[in-house]
Amino acid sequence: MQSVTRSRERVVVRGSRAVVAHVGAWLVARAEPVPPDLEVDLPDLEAALLTLLEQPDDALAGAAS
Repeated sequence: MQSVTRSRERVVVRGSRAVVAHVGAWLVARAEPVPPDLEVDLPDLEAALLTLLEQPDDALAGAAS
């Protein structure tokens, strides 16, 4: 898991694809119903490439070190 942020009623969990299974299992194990507005965003290759291309060059150089 990379990060978890919460803003009022919205919780955002970022991480690898395996995180989806862990969060899903936790939601099912709770006594409350699974939220009807649950959303899973798995970026495709094009979205990932655009994210990389939008980063400043100095951010990429630091990541490669």
